[in-house]
Amino acid sequence: MSFTTLSIISGLFWVNVAAKQALVCPIDYLDDCLEHLPAQVREQLPREPHQLLQDMSQRPAMVIPLNDPSVLGLVLTAPEYVTQVQVLHLKQEVFEFTLHEQEVLSLWHEMGHLAAQDLADTVFQRTLSPFEHEWIADCYVIWLVAHQKPNLHLAWQQYHRRNIDVMSNRMSMSHWTVPILWTVLKEFDQASLKSFIHFDDFLKAYLAIASLPSDNDLFELSGLLQHTFEMRTTPPLPHYLYWRKEELTLYLRPTLEQIMGQERAAAWVRASSLHSLKNEG
Repeated sequence: MSFTTLSIISGLFWVNVAAKQALVCPIDYLDDCLEHLPAQVREQLPREPHQLLQDMSQRPAMVIPLNDPSVLGLVLTAPEYVTQVQVLHLKQEVFEFTLHEQEVLSLWHEMGHLAAQDLADTVFQRTLSPFEHEWIADCYVIWLVAHQKPNLHLAWQQYHRRNIDVMSNRMSMSHWTVPILWTVLKEFDQASLKSFIHFDDFLKAYLAIASLPSDNDLFELSGLLQHTFEMRTTPPLPHYLYWRKEELTLYLRPTLEQIMGQERAAAWVRASSLHSLKNEG
């Protein structure tokens, strides 16, 4: 599979996901898209196309899984809502992170949700949780970046984007796939990722070596993120969830270094409540 940003914004097209196809549809071409769907598939969608647009709201992309032997889903795209720059406010300072080819990554992430839907039946053989859908979709992004791009810069961009989102807004925790992406990017280089022709083969290889975070792991990391980055009226507690500080610092440091530089990032960690106290516990 190969396509360019130009093809994404110029009209609808089909892409392969797993053993089926998905129809990618810019919202300006919605009526044409619906006409390209088989009748039995169209019946699964709202009768009024504007309902799909209302459901999409101002998201840059939205996936609609479909039940069909050959059509896995519909991906709606709205290029005008793609974020170009992320802004992070840290202690009266503002940091900007420019996003490149974000329109493509948004599309690939939604395709990843369709891949997750397929894997729920073929690999996991159970219903996936919303968080599992998110980290599988982001792994799909990384796998496609390895196949479609000359380096993994955009894969790391997805990593940094997730970190900046959660540092800015704890409500983004549902999409904070960084603990999984960290392992993927450390254990698999571009050559090894490209060696997996099929995404399900890569995912099986990852699951064979990965220790996925538990609900309690994510709950404690979420609490520490909130304690570190949300405005507080009470003094910071240096011992709060201290056993998670090293792990969270490991996940955040690459992003802090990306937006601040290494020296300033190290100084920020020392000055923040993420600085681990020695001999604690």
